[in-house]
Amino acid sequence: MVKVIKVSVIIPIYNASKYLSLCLDSIVSQTYKNIEIILVDDKSTDNSLALLKKYKEKHKNIKIIKLKENDGVSHARNVGLDKATGDYIFFIDSDDFVDKKCIKKLVEATLKYDADVVDTERLYWYKRNTKILTFLERKKLKKDLILNNMNDDVRCITMPRYVTGKLYKRSVIGDIRFDENVRCYEDSLFNHQIKANINKYVYVNDVFYNYVQRPYSLINTISTNHMDYLHVARKTKEIYNQNNDKIKQVVDNVIVDDIIVIILMKIPKMMISSFNKYKYVKEYLQLIEELSITKVKPKSKIIISIFKKQKRYYRYLALISNINLIDKGFKFLNTFHSYKIEDEKLKKKVDAFC
Repeated sequence: MVKVIKVSVIIPIYNASKYLSLCLDSIVSQTYKNIEIILVDDKSTDNSLALLKKYKEKHKNIKIIKLKENDGVSHARNVGLDKATGDYIFFIDSDDFVDKKCIKKLVEATLKYDADVVDTERLYWYKRNTKILTFLERKKLKKDLILNNMNDDVRCITMPRYVTGKLYKRSVIGDIRFDENVRCYEDSLFNHQIKANINKYVYVNDVFYNYVQRPYSLINTISTNHMDYLHVARKTKEIYNQNNDKIKQVVDNVIVDDIIVIILMKIPKMMISSFNKYKYVKEYLQLIEELSITKVKPKSKIIISIFKKQKRYYRYLALISNINLIDKGFKFLNTFHSYKIEDEKLKKKVDAFC
């Protein structure tokens, strides 16, 4: 007899009424039925809560939690975790959506491999001018990737560090919660915290999670919140402090890769002076100096060397001042990892929400 496990789907919501139905419709129509849907309203000021109540009237497995204060996505997810009763946890953001077989397929993979975490490809939907681009973040796997604990396979540490789209065994999370003082990269820190509890991590070679990119979404709003990674990086190093040197090296290189992205893509687009931008760059370069890296990727080494000189960074800022870096990045991914969508009705539906 196949074991039927209960899945808690946690959705943090803040002022999402314009696109919330796309997300909720995809969750309530899941073919896997043993799920509870926990909707955490983070004191929205739009029509989100009223919309949630309409869905609850039609679906008995929905729970609505109305927060008294707007304390951010980490607090909302933590409240959802505290209220969840499922054997497994699935996070989705209110502006994304999933395939109707998503939970079913992830549960099947969990049972097949006895996995602690099951991950999947994320399909990006990005409206560029009047055209919707659909693409993956990396080359699609030819078969499922099965990884043991990080001591046996360090690739477990480098796997995508977002929390959405993954199916987590509840016991792996335990009492670990999101850091509510972190406004960016909280999901990365959370995933690093649970890595020691993972004995088997599975990355399935299929696409279930749809990641909708909008011009004014949080991830595309470049604010000084990205400086939170200084705290996240140092906390991440602490997490692996008792591990062997091989694991520490992998962690340090992951941190360097993240810093390079922040220096190249995030800081230049912050709405602050060039002087303050370079001040932030210097803080990240100092963090790199604190790492115990014996081997740095050639590309990263060159970038670090160049930006140690303030004038060089100013030249870089001038060079990219009129360039939409995120748009260029998505165009690049679409060129090399394009993913064709045959469902024209779905494309029109998503287009209306972009």
